[in-house]
Amino acid sequence: MHFRELPRSDHSLIELRPIVAADIALWFSYLTDRAVFEHTSWNVQSPEELAHFAWSASTREPESL
Repeated sequence: MHFRELPRSDHSLIELRPIVAADIALWFSYLTDRAVFEHTSWNVQSPEELAHFAWSASTREPESL
C-alpha cells in the first residue's frame, strides 16, 4: 500500500516509519516464528523475498510513502 503521508501516532512508545533494509533480517525472523506464521499469510522462505519492501530514497518517490 502506498501513502502520501505516513500515519501519525501520539503514543510515546510508538514510532511509525518506513521499513528500511536494516529491518529485513529481524522482520524475517518475526514472520518465520511458528506462533506468528500460524496466524498470518506470510509464507516467506528468505529475507531476500522481503527486500523489495524496504524504503530507499534512491528507488522511491516521496509520494509513494
